[in-house]
Amino acid sequence: MANLLSNNNGKSDGPCIKKLLDEIAALGYERPTIDLLHHTSTPLPGSVVEIIIKLLPCIYQEHIGSGEHLVRALINTHDHFNPEVLIDLYEKSVLNEGLKQSIAHVISISKAGDVSNYVRKSLLNKPASHASAGFLSALTANCKFSTRDELMEFLKLIFLKFSYYEEVFRLFKRYGRMIDIPFLKELINDSNNNRKFSNSINQVIEAIQKRKIEPVFPKKKS
Repeated sequence: MANLLSNNNGKSDGPCIKKLLDEIAALGYERPTIDLLHHTSTPLPGSVVEIIIKLLPCIYQEHIGSGEHLVRALINTHDHFNPEVLIDLYEKSVLNEGLKQSIAHVISISKAGDVSNYVRKSLLNKPASHASAGFLSALTANCKFSTRDELMEFLKLIFLKFSYYEEVFRLFKRYGRMIDIPFLKELINDSNNNRKFSNSINQVIEAIQKRKIEPVFPKKKS
């Protein structure tokens, strides 16, 4: 246990980061660094995650880069954790779109509790943005779609809104079926001769038509 997060070059800047590293060391670990927490291949134990979550807003104010590193560290945790702090950072902070996209991505693919309803409502009801596009990662991760058809119906609802992002095209190429092609052709007809958009849609249609092996739909997460 003592070597799980150890690093001989550990340093800290600012009281919030110092408090974080000191509290982790007090658990019995050798004093880590923010960089090591970010890159460790060992899933972070719940006791360490609790400290990160508690101090994350303060650390973001103290050093944005350290805050982002710690958010990304939460992708690799041993247990589920309460997503409330991450959601508050996404919703209420003055962080820029790129940083908020990172938070949205981590909410989407980590063990951040049950975020299915929150992510679905965010994608459906809020304007598309660089930040909200981070939630697209959840569509086959934390959104808990029971079937491929359920995923595809949801994807159709948000397709135009997020059509500037490659992820929606990737998902349609992977999970779309022949019965979805009329929807795609209708998008082309309504595109006002947008050649780039039409070409992208035609690539999706071609991928569906040429597919020989049906993809395995992700199991619904508990």
